[in-house]
Amino acid sequence: MKPCNKVSEDARLECKEALTNFKDKKTKRNELLQEIGMGPTSMHESVLSKTIGTLGSGSGEPIPRGPIDKFTTSQPRQSTLNSKWKQEERKEVCRKIGRFMYSKGLPFNTMNDPYWFPMMDVVANFGPGFKPPSMHELRTWILKEEVNDLSIIMEDHKKA
Repeated sequence: MKPCNKVSEDARLECKEALTNFKDKKTKRNELLQEIGMGPTSMHESVLSKTIGTLGSGSGEPIPRGPIDKFTTSQPRQSTLNSKWKQEERKEVCRKIGRFMYSKGLPFNTMNDPYWFPMMDVVANFGPGFKPPSMHELRTWILKEEVNDLSIIMEDHKKA
């Protein structure tokens, strides 16, 4: 496959940036899943499965790794009660997020919005007891501050 010669440089850069952003989001998501114990194996294990290891009887002979080794680990992990509890807790939180999205008919690609992860991060960092904004707050002072922020960005963009 080769690049199209008819595409402008701007479009090419935009596509490249979109791919980079996608990879970054995927990496961030995988790190989050790995952190809570539901994602791919740890970085150490994935490196082991891709390379030739020197584990064994101490003879120094390399152990060949094949395609099935991607699905097995040489270091067994003991599951703890806390990790199982976290998995169940995460499952419940995800179901509540899904229920909200389904009830409001929000598109699934809402999760790809650049403001989604920062919103989730600050809510999670706030911790228990977070009181979400009311409808009145959303349509008054929060909206006003967002409009002000966007107008500043637009003015800076016009000056450039």
